[in-house]
Amino acid sequence: MGTHAFDRVCTANRSEHRLTKPRTPQTNGMIERFNGRIAEVLVTTRFDSAEHFTDTIKRSASPASSITFNPSFTSKRSMDILR
Repeated sequence: MGTHAFDRVCTANRSEHRLTKPRTPQTNGMIERFNGRIAEVLVTTRFDSAEHFTDTIKRSASPASSITFNPSFTSKRSMDILR
């Protein structure tokens, strides 16, 4: 745990702050998959309320979601899991 302001915010929000080399294929791919997952949720989901929207986005962005979207762990499409 760092003492920098950003590290404290991450800790307070139970987020993991990872440092990686910028512009590497692995890092770029991870970000593209994450952005694609969020975009797919926004396009394919009709939200009933602001709370539904917030809960869905939080679930999509949680570290656990990377496991549920891993094809080796499940045969379901990512959107089927989120619904």
